[in-house]
Amino acid sequence: MTPVPRPVLGVDVDGVLNLREAPPYARLVRAETLTLPDGSTMPFPVGTPGRLARLSAVFDTVWATTWGARAHPALAAAFELGSPWPVIDLSSALFEDALTWKLPAIDRWLADLAGLGSFPAFAWVDDDLDTDAFDWADHRSRVAPTLVVPVDPRTGLTDDHVDALLGWAEQL
Repeated sequence: MTPVPRPVLGVDVDGVLNLREAPPYARLVRAETLTLPDGSTMPFPVGTPGRLARLSAVFDTVWATTWGARAHPALAAAFELGSPWPVIDLSSALFEDALTWKLPAIDRWLADLAGLGSFPAFAWVDDDLDTDAFDWADHRSRVAPTLVVPVDPRTGLTDDHVDALLGWAEQL
């Protein structure tokens, strides 16, 4: 029997792990503060390391963030991430016309995997999703299960998001 490949989870940083976009008075969750390698600080939702551990136990995780290759070195120790995650190169998406600006790059990254014969189930957590992302997920689900999970930048990644993602993955 061939093992079923693990689903892939695209993770954004700003608005999902990083609460900096929401001023302290607007945040709907308690936050801890991480000092980044450049000396700046990043507020993140209390419990984030445990949430990411739960997700990493089920998903192959990939960075889908403008932080790019800087994300893992900056966040790995505080969030107990282990080995570096692959990075979806978003640079080309900056010059494309899409409501959800990261979508073309993510779609290309998945198409590259398909070119290698891999059609993984894919979930994506982001605070900047528009209607085109949901339409894309519905369309892509005809080939491989796809889920987009909107995150409120005032809460970041919550237990409810994690439970929804794990429930979806369990049904695959």
